[in-house]
Amino acid sequence: PSPRELSKYFIEVKNQGLDSLKKGKTVMLKIDITGQGQSINIVSHVFDQGIAAGETVTISKNTNGPWSGDFGFSNDKAGEYNFAITVDYQNKILENEEKNNYFSKKLTVQQAPTLALIALEKATKSYASYYDANAVVDLIKPIEKLNDMQKTSLMKGISTGWNYRKKSTLSDDNLIFVTDLSNKLSGQNLQMLNKLRTAWTGKEYWVVSNTDAIIINIKTVVEAMKFGKKEFTVTAGKEVILNIENPDAMQHNLVIGKPNSMSIIGLAADKMITQADAADKNYVPNIPQVLAASPLINAGSSFQLKFKAPSTVGNYPFVCTFPGHWRIMNGVMKVVK
Repeated sequence: PSPRELSKYFIEVKNQGLDSLKKGKTVMLKIDITGQGQSINIVSHVFDQGIAAGETVTISKNTNGPWSGDFGFSNDKAGEYNFAITVDYQNKILENEEKNNYFSKKLTVQQAPTLALIALEKATKSYASYYDANAVVDLIKPIEKLNDMQKTSLMKGISTGWNYRKKSTLSDDNLIFVTDLSNKLSGQNLQMLNKLRTAWTGKEYWVVSNTDAIIINIKTVVEAMKFGKKEFTVTAGKEVILNIENPDAMQHNLVIGKPNSMSIIGLAADKMITQADAADKNYVPNIPQVLAASPLINAGSSFQLKFKAPSTVGNYPFVCTFPGHWRIMNGVMKVVK
């Protein structure tokens, strides 16, 4: 994040014992955030749904007196911050091993490159929050005159400022413009434009370069740690375009592996959590069992994964390799003749 930009975060807790933690027993978390001469202390006394032996749960809520809210961090000062997290810090849960209840993670708040880019993003965010879709499209039209960093600031401001519950219809000319622009943008900018197009038209829009390709649309399920499809079918040797949408509040990816490789890929991804560059690698292990993979897809964003289906028929697993997710967030890609 940049200064004053909110980052949501989530804490995964795994029961590494042989017995289940019973429902009604509160899992207490303490989060100490330090850096740049500051110290922030947060607690969570919210999760009481139980954890089965070997299960990993995701906790996303803090405790503030009688209130509870989402974990989130923002700061005015750029620099490095350390998150020190302790589970069961009051020793309320009987354990054989009390020394594995601590985890730390560093987060870098990056200084924006220039004041002009900050101003561009904030101004367009404010503009997009008020005006209708056609006025916002007019704001986008000079985008080809901008450099890459300016394009990202412009699209980020508009995509975060737009109220996605607001109804707005594009004129025919502006619909043609955004359709043409989608073929010129890429990466994060294209994802943000696709999200806006979907809001403005009521349809899911994706860029399809090959009309003969097999097109599969798949979504994550909000607050369920699941994909909306447990399986899909493709033809051997054909190009596949997998449109992945993530309406959930946390990051997910989608990794396709060789037959019978789900556990191999998942366990390799879990081990990556100790690697400093794991997030940069999108928690995708560099092993031969991985055939295709998306990056981590941010909350509310989407990604278009293009690959050629294997030539051998069979069942190919797909999983989210964010550590701990793969055991329940998985499915099967069936390759047929």
